[in-house]
Amino acid sequence: MDSYLEGKTALVVDSNRDDLSNLRGLLGQLGLASVAAATSANMAVSYLAAQSFDFCFVAYDLGLQAKNGLQVIQEATLDGSRRYRDCFVLIAGAEQAQVLAGALEYAPDACLAKPFDMQRLRQCLDRLGQVKTLLLPLEECLDQRNWQGALERGEQAQAQYPGVRPYLQRLRGIALLHLQRYREAEALFAELAQERVCDWADIGQGVALYHQGRYREARECLAHLTGQNQTVSEAFLMQARCERVLGRWQEAQMLLRKATILQPAMPQLQADLACLLALSGDWSQAATAYRGAVVHGRHSPFQRVDCYYGLVESLLQQVEQGVSPSSAAAEAECVRTLESAVRDFDGEPAVIFRSRLLAARLYRRSGNTAMAEQAARYAFERFAQLTVSEQAELADLLVDGLDSSSLAEAAQQKRQEAMRALVSLDWGRSNLAAMLSYRKKEYEKAYDGFCEAERLRGGNPGVMLNLVQAGLEVARHQSPRAPDILRHCDELLYGSQIGALSQRQQERYRSLCQRLGDLNRARRGGGAETAV
Repeated sequence: MDSYLEGKTALVVDSNRDDLSNLRGLLGQLGLASVAAATSANMAVSYLAAQSFDFCFVAYDLGLQAKNGLQVIQEATLDGSRRYRDCFVLIAGAEQAQVLAGALEYAPDACLAKPFDMQRLRQCLDRLGQVKTLLLPLEECLDQRNWQGALERGEQAQAQYPGVRPYLQRLRGIALLHLQRYREAEALFAELAQERVCDWADIGQGVALYHQGRYREARECLAHLTGQNQTVSEAFLMQARCERVLGRWQEAQMLLRKATILQPAMPQLQADLACLLALSGDWSQAATAYRGAVVHGRHSPFQRVDCYYGLVESLLQQVEQGVSPSSAAAEAECVRTLESAVRDFDGEPAVIFRSRLLAARLYRRSGNTAMAEQAARYAFERFAQLTVSEQAELADLLVDGLDSSSLAEAAQQKRQEAMRALVSLDWGRSNLAAMLSYRKKEYEKAYDGFCEAERLRGGNPGVMLNLVQAGLEVARHQSPRAPDILRHCDELLYGSQIGALSQRQQERYRSLCQRLGDLNRARRGGGAETAV
């Protein structure tokens, strides 16, 4: 045992300094080469991004209103700093340890219940060391994202080491999902769910059903889990997506409200809730959720500039709709958020432009005409410095944002120039051709053209909305391609934040989400007739 630990490194993450010191001391006695320490989730993620550790011990409870230990594992997995070959151990109370092992992709390799002593720690490391040594070829495939290779290695390992079957089956299911072999994944997870192996089997089955368009079945599969295990965010997120895609926005909101009360520092939960609240026009509550997404997503894989824009939009919407008075505090928060966006995204030119454009709108609404004009001029100058492709993408935002300024006419001229330049861009030509097909009511041809434009210029909200609109027309006309197209439309709408769109685009986005829900509810079994 000690020879296995010789030269190994470890990271201990715990906000309780006494517990942290105790575990470091025990690991030191076992002969590890070095044991680093972190007292917060962000510190731990920074450590893991900078170097690899053979062992990572993470306490689940890292403080009130702070990210928890599962989030450390999740973020390390998403940013690629967690290697499957390394050992991640979650430390929790005895009652928590079992339910905390229920995550699918972000599950720890082991849960160690407090309090523990040298003997239990040694047994844990011994068991993990043996498993990791035996399964190294498989886990190397997983680290390389070689999912097909992982399947093959996993089959070999299962025949040789039946004692670790549940662990191997979970890895097999993850690989099948990444390979989009959803029928096989569903069958595997359904069998494991019947055996009551662990909560991750229900999550896996729900995910597989969802990606087959079988939303009602997926919802039912996940519903009992969200009622029992309230620590696994994957289940809440996926069930809320099922409700949303069926047009059941209020039900999706209720789920995510519950989840954010339980796990307020989870930025993905906050961002999804914010979008749903904004869809329903509840900008006051959306601002709170966007604020949580920004604060807890900063410097993590969940840091999204759309959430910064969404927070500012939520505050501005309240002022413009008369829900709350324009105040110095609201204005100051908007300014701070826009400054943070520029800083957190390393001064990207498009972020600077949009931040100045929103600032112009903010100052205009608060009655500060001089500052509004100054911000408008700065935004106009920044727009001129963008690439031709970025100008074509953001021209409508420029016109909307400067509509009430002295630069309104100049903005219209810039938009005309940008539209003329579309023919010089590959995605622009595809978009224009698809628009022509749409006007001719050649909806499938239009959809394919918008797909090509989106492939060439992903993340363009105008192209995305065009694509979804054409796709819904194809589905409405009962095309055999309808199930796949509806799933594609869902992915695009879910991947966009309504709060980051222009006001005209927001109405279009809201309408398309409603139409998608209507079409999905009208399908037999909520999509039960289709599969991938």
